[in-house]
Amino acid sequence: MMKAVVIALSMLAVTACSAMMTRWEHAEIPFEEWRVDGAQCKHQARRMAEREFEETAKAESNIYDGSELTIDTMMSGSRITKRIRTLFADCMLGLGYTPVE
Repeated sequence: MMKAVVIALSMLAVTACSAMMTRWEHAEIPFEEWRVDGAQCKHQARRMAEREFEETAKAESNIYDGSELTIDTMMSGSRITKRIRTLFADCMLGLGYTPVE
């Protein structure tokens, strides 16, 4: 069970990094600091989403006696990726950044 969670989390980290390709700008912060803020938001978003995923997986393993991951848990990868993107965007917006198309 835990091995499957670790594998899923590893895949999510790679997916989340590639999913956050939106460019962000800030009018008052020097360009050199943008990467630091982005990295911090990315780390925070991943950590929060992983924690949420672990809690969900743990709850489901208790319900199903830990024998198998359910289809819902296995398919939650795309939901987790969306959650990471949302948390990342919330963090960047909270710092005063705006997305650039």
